[in-house]
Amino acid sequence: MLIRIRGGNDGVKAYLENGQKNGRQFNRDELDERVVLAGDLEICDAVIQSITSKANRYDHITLAFKEDFIETSALRLITEEFRQFAFAAHGDDEYSFYAEAHNPKIKSYADLATGKRVERKPHIHIVIPSRNLLTGQSLRYFGQDKTIEAFIDALQEHINRKYGLASPKDHRRLKITDASEMISRYKGDEFKGANRQLKEQLLNAMVDHDIVTFAGFHELLNQHGAVVVRKGRDGDYLNVTLPDANKGINLKESVFSREFIELPTSEKLQRLNQTTPLRYESGPAGRRSDDAIQAKLAVWHDTKARQIKYLHSAGKIYKQEYQPADWATCRAILSREEAAFNHKHRQENHERPDAGALIARIGKNLDAAERHIGAARASLGTLGSIEHARGFLAARTALRAVAAGEPGYDRDQVAGQQRVRFQVIRRRADNMIGQLCTEPLARQQISKAAELAEFKKIRTHLEAHRLLDYLSKTHGLMPEKYDITQGPDGSPRIRCGHRHLNVSDFLTREMNLPWHEAAPILRECYAAQRAKMRNEPARPADNSSKHLWQAFQEWKREVHAPQAKNAWQRQQQSERERRAVIKADWQRDSSGIHADHTLFTAQRRAALSVARMARAVAEQKLRGQIAIERADHRQKYPKRHYDLYPQFLVTCAEQGDEQALAELRRKYVEALPEGDYIQPAATHEATRHTVLQSLSYRIHRNGDVTYTLKGQAALTDTGQVVKVLQSTDRDVIETALRLAQAKFGEKLSIHGSAEFKLRVVEIAVQKNMRVVFVDPVLEAHRLRLVSERMAVWATMKHRPQHQPTTQHPKPPAPRVQSTQEAPVALAVEQFHTTALIATFANKPARANGRYLGPIKREDAYYLYQDVGMGELVRHAKADLAKNNRGLPKNGTDVDIRYDASRHVQQVRELQRSRGIRR
Repeated sequence: MLIRIRGGNDGVKAYLENGQKNGRQFNRDELDERVVLAGDLEICDAVIQSITSKANRYDHITLAFKEDFIETSALRLITEEFRQFAFAAHGDDEYSFYAEAHNPKIKSYADLATGKRVERKPHIHIVIPSRNLLTGQSLRYFGQDKTIEAFIDALQEHINRKYGLASPKDHRRLKITDASEMISRYKGDEFKGANRQLKEQLLNAMVDHDIVTFAGFHELLNQHGAVVVRKGRDGDYLNVTLPDANKGINLKESVFSREFIELPTSEKLQRLNQTTPLRYESGPAGRRSDDAIQAKLAVWHDTKARQIKYLHSAGKIYKQEYQPADWATCRAILSREEAAFNHKHRQENHERPDAGALIARIGKNLDAAERHIGAARASLGTLGSIEHARGFLAARTALRAVAAGEPGYDRDQVAGQQRVRFQVIRRRADNMIGQLCTEPLARQQISKAAELAEFKKIRTHLEAHRLLDYLSKTHGLMPEKYDITQGPDGSPRIRCGHRHLNVSDFLTREMNLPWHEAAPILRECYAAQRAKMRNEPARPADNSSKHLWQAFQEWKREVHAPQAKNAWQRQQQSERERRAVIKADWQRDSSGIHADHTLFTAQRRAALSVARMARAVAEQKLRGQIAIERADHRQKYPKRHYDLYPQFLVTCAEQGDEQALAELRRKYVEALPEGDYIQPAATHEATRHTVLQSLSYRIHRNGDVTYTLKGQAALTDTGQVVKVLQSTDRDVIETALRLAQAKFGEKLSIHGSAEFKLRVVEIAVQKNMRVVFVDPVLEAHRLRLVSERMAVWATMKHRPQHQPTTQHPKPPAPRVQSTQEAPVALAVEQFHTTALIATFANKPARANGRYLGPIKREDAYYLYQDVGMGELVRHAKADLAKNNRGLPKNGTDVDIRYDASRHVQQVRELQRSRGIRR
């Protein structure tokens, strides 16, 4: 692992989110899996934007690894080691810290500028704003002292040894190449022009003239210019200044080291001709740091970190007291300065914060940050709002509990979530809470898919070399680094260091692909393999798919591309115009302030400060608006075929193209949902039916069709099932039944709660629908209700009006065949005591309605009134109780009236024998 520290003024958030830079055409989502390791990117960027300095506003630290795979848990521990080192003298309330890991999906790519192949490895980005949140001053944790390099080097080697990582000291490059093996992909430090040419000449001369002594090489350099020996962190190195040159050239490469120069020429050639074999890097075993490294780190934690924070190298205390003092006196001086700092800035607690007591101090970050960016609170907009930041900062206590392994939090965060389907799973925010909530959802999605018969078959039969070859063309994979073995079940395994992964795990755990990207690759590779086994080319499943693809290519070229180009041009023009307005407002205000000679100097300075703040707030708000607009444009006008093709199919399906809808469902298969839905007893061709043509609907990217009823989403037709979104609405259930009957036929399978199942059966009987239920308990219940319905109709047909209905004997309940059927069977038994009433009494009271007749029965919620002609009306007990007359008893004749708002207007008992009301 190699630590590289750089400064920056702006743009780190966009770089982490989007990832595009000169020399490569991929965006961040295509390049890497982003894993948040610490902090909140939104808050970190808000702190950066609050800093008005034109110099570096943040430090951007990169931890680059040689290994091809590092566990996420190890990445988090490494990040925490760095954080504790960097802020050994600081409390958590003094700094903002954000870190995320990039696990590469694209394993290598060709640099557009040089044409050379760049291999990509896991790496960590750390962002630290240059503002002390407690004091409002510059954050001093590393300082400008060059001696800090030795301490950072000690930390680097300590982490490498502790976690078994490759060290740059053990992997120094031997060849003079255009890019360093480990770090050039993060910084453009290639040799250019004459410098490279000179170094090549020197190396060739060293070999040609058989130079094997350091003095001989020194004489060779004297022929080119003035030579000096300089000291570096890795030892002495030579510097040569050419005639008429203002600056010398450092010869730091290992081929110019004393060790290499003094090798025999034959051994030099052997080393230069060595080619590092392409292999999977997994790193050596962890080991203890040596005493020198431990001693260096001890000095850092004991004195050096506090010296950088509390003492300025140009200050009087440092020069007159600290430098001449002995060790004990230095520690006393630092303790004195530390106490003074805490007394000034932490009135409520003069003790030094304990670096291990994380949770107790977490809320202070918010208070500190708010002091410096609170002025923009009302105007920062959606992305930069302080209230938004406050919410995440307040949640850090819970976050640390998660990171510490606190049980239950992970479950709390995902409680109530919908069952994971094959869809894009993204963090709601770039922070640790978003990361820890997303990880279990992604794992659940993968585990669900692994149980599907389709992917079980693919895991068993897909040839691993075919997958590797495919990924070498699409994701820059280097197949030579991987060996293919066989698992205990005979299925292929791909060896990745110490791991042996099946084909699906290879995509998700080695290639870092989410399941919605991995599943199509598995299907495509397996389809190509089967086509080759049949000695025929892989092709679309049918001609309709081929025609749709051809139409898609034409649509993309003729419609989508011009629309996207015009939209982005309008967006860029709009951004320029809005920036120009802000600039013009600032120039007008500042000119007016300077031209106002009535202002005193202090007043003018204050007015300019207010104007600058107004400009900063306006620019911050505009940045947030632009970010949202660009995100909308990227979603509306995607570039990748994977994102664009379903958009095309949705457009066609919304215009009534059944083939496009079928293609959506074929390509983007999803797991069955949880909740209440109706499924066919056997496979049927899933098409939309005229039963729902009068309803409004919306087609999703995966081919689902959601219908609205009464202005609300009511049903979702996934092709395989009809999902009921309003399981208590009888009209919705009836519509779902009719759609399922039209799509799947008469034999249906009902899934959901016992109450939902009974409600479906009841409605099917009431509406005289010709359906048969697969569940024997539900089917027996349906037959019973049909029998009772017929008996009741026969009884009511011959009885006098307003006379009590003779109750039909209740047949025995169906026998429960399994424990799984027990809840439904029990519900059937409990339900059946009122099934006769419920079958006919599903007609609610209407507005302005008047109902006369006896109360026939009641349940926990309703009274059921016989109003004649075999019709029963239900009245809510809660509504009747508001009349303050008490609830009518069973058998009592009553007159119930409702007003226009369907509120109970009156409840009166009737005395039929005397012909009077009471």
